[in-house]
Amino acid sequence: MKISHLMTVVGVLALTYMAAGSPPKGVAWTVFFEDPATVWAKISYLGEMWLVPAGLAFVAVTLFQLQMRLSLTGAAFGLVWGLGVVGWSLLFHVMSQMGTMSQPFYILGMATGVAVSSQVYAVSMKPSLFGMCLPRVIFRWNQKGVEGVHQRLQAARMAPGQPLGL
Repeated sequence: MKISHLMTVVGVLALTYMAAGSPPKGVAWTVFFEDPATVWAKISYLGEMWLVPAGLAFVAVTLFQLQMRLSLTGAAFGLVWGLGVVGWSLLFHVMSQMGTMSQPFYILGMATGVAVSSQVYAVSMKPSLFGMCLPRVIFRWNQKGVEGVHQRLQAARMAPGQPLGL
């Protein structure tokens, strides 16, 4: 078994243990399941308590990584600063809303964001439909995109003083 697979199994087991030890509103899981509320109400409550912190933490980490990578490519100050403000706002919102029950899934969102961000090879700014530049993410597994970045870097080495235009 590869070490990455082993670490994934350990992470899932730790998350399961933390979730099992953090029942809704601090009551036992049996009390939660015996509650007369509808199944849909219980599922939506768990989604609110688990998925919202995980999703917001994932987006915050992704925005921080995007902010760092765009600042290294010379993106506009307003874009880099705006991404930082949005990322920190999401993070503070999660922290203010999070109880002990949400912590394992906040950790899951952070870990997933870091794992996905580690697969980013490059970020470039490309004009969109309305002429506004939007970030274009090139992942490591996108061989065509990686080769395109290498070609543009080679061309930039041949013509010094020109912007890279990744």
